[in-house]
Amino acid sequence: DVAFLDVLPIRKDDFQDNKFRPIYEAVLNKLKSDEKLLPANDGSHISANQAFLAGVKDLIGLLNSKQLSLLFGKQDCQWLNSNITQDKTPELRKYLIEEIKIQDITPERFANQFIEEFIKEQDDKWIIIFYIFLKGRRGLWGKSYYNAPLRNKPFIRLEKDIHVVPFNSSGTPQAYLPGNSNSAFPTVKKVIADDKEVREFLKELGLTEPDLIAEVIEFVLPKYQNGMCQ
Repeated sequence: DVAFLDVLPIRKDDFQDNKFRPIYEAVLNKLKSDEKLLPANDGSHISANQAFLAGVKDLIGLLNSKQLSLLFGKQDCQWLNSNITQDKTPELRKYLIEEIKIQDITPERFANQFIEEFIKEQDDKWIIIFYIFLKGRRGLWGKSYYNAPLRNKPFIRLEKDIHVVPFNSSGTPQAYLPGNSNSAFPTVKKVIADDKEVREFLKELGLTEPDLIAEVIEFVLPKYQNGMCQ
């Protein structure tokens, strides 16, 4: 378990040039092997190649084993035990990252790894959890943040499960909030946008309900101008 790992000879500075160095190396090589020796968050054990550390605990609730595997292109990926944290076990966490080479997944790393093929595989319930996860994390999508990783990625789900970036290069919205009536503008899938926290996030993102006048100008008047309406 985590407590056992924390008392192993894992502190490199204690084994620089002395007769106990081989013990340190033996433990390191054992933990880096394909044997399932590391405690996963679900109570099982995994190899170092399968393991990921969560930069924040919310990521553990957001991404399951299948989703981790899809994002990072490995089979049977899992989170390490959530008690391995910077506060509780700083030296163990440092050892796992620097010596065992286990990846530390932060919200930023997840957002950079995010691709459209991934979100297409997720159901509406997960999208709701995802948007709530993003709420308050402006660094991932905020306009004022330089290179916010999600700003130009298709993470907004429309009706018919189409995914778009929230704004185009000129800042024009590519999606709107659903209102009380149907709109010709592309709107966020209603079953998702109806969640109170999700709607708050979408408003923070900058999405609004379609403007009726703009809709007439965009979709109705061109029909008259083209002689399509009598």
